[in-house]
Order: sequence, then structure tokens, then C-alpha cells
Amino acid sequence: YKNAGAYEEAIDWYSQSGQYANTHGFDVHTTNWNNIQESIGNVYRLMDKPDSSFYYINEALQIDPENDITKVSLGETFLLKKQYDSALKIFLEPIEHFRKENDQWDLMRVLLDAGKAYQANQNSKTALPYAKEGFLIAKKADVKPSMMQGYFLLSQIYNQLNKHDSAYLFMQQYVSLKDFITNK
Repeated sequence: YKNAGAYEEAIDWYSQSGQYANTHGFDVHTTNWNNIQESIGNVYRLMDKPDSSFYYINEALQIDPENDITKVSLGETFLLKKQYDSALKIFLEPIEHFRKENDQWDLMRVLLDAGKAYQANQNSKTALPYAKEGFLIAKKADVKPSMMQGYFLLSQIYNQLNKHDSAYLFMQQYVSLKDFITNK
């Protein structure tokens, strides 16, 4: 439901899962309960409801305060609220760990997020290497939603850097991929 954009239904199913866990005595510390809370928070972020997103992601962090992925979700909510410095503090922290562990999926996500935060903070020169690296990982793995994010982000960055030919090229790629995904 989340991926289809049916956010209310997604929240309902996540909530039902949480109720089931509660009534059946699941230990929240051993059953990834925080993932349900984090997932609800992520859906609220997609709905542009950052306060609700903060609430649920903070609940997930209370259960597992060391979870890097939940922290990244919190950073993405800071990004939504335009609190770029707070978001960057979170995004930059796990990058080397993800590289060391060869965790390409999470590295791709956090690099694109860092690029977005720097770009939104009008720091395009710093944003560019993060965006490029995240985009290249997405392209190599053929992760189309992340590729789409990368094309759009690189277009914005190059536009801010007054490299309009590159900005136009990446925007064309973004629109083409978006149309492909929409039609599919």
C-alpha cells in the first residue's frame, strides 16, 4: 500500500500488525517492533506530516537507539522540515560504516540524502560528490526510484552551479525515467 501511494491503508495495516504483536506478547526488543513504528513514521513523512513522522520514528529510536537506518529516517524527516544541519549531522555519521560493511543499499540512500541536504542548503559544490556517488550506486544496481532521485538532484545541483547544459541533460533523464515508471 505504501509503494502504491495508498498511505492511509498502509498505516492501517502497520497499526494492525502492531496491535497483533501487542496482543500476542511479542518482545519489542527482539522482534524488530521498531520497524513497524519507523515504517509508520516514514509513511507520515510521505504524507508531508513531519510531526507525526517524528513521533513514530522517535518511538522506534526509544526501542533501538543505535539503529542507523532509523536514524536516517529521522534525518529524512528533518530534511522535510528544512532543518538541513540536523539532517546532515545524521546523514554523514554512518557513511564510512556503510562503506566498510559494503552496504551499498544504505550507502546509496544516505549519500543521496546528504546531497539533498547540502543542495537545499545552497551548498551545491559540497552536494555534488555525494549526489554523484549515490546516483552511480543506484544506476549500477538499476534501482529506478533512486536513479530518478539522483537525476532530479543532479539537475538541481548543476542548475545552482550555473551548468545549465548538465542540468538540462539530467532533467531530461529524470523526466524520461519518471514517464517510464509511471507508464509501467
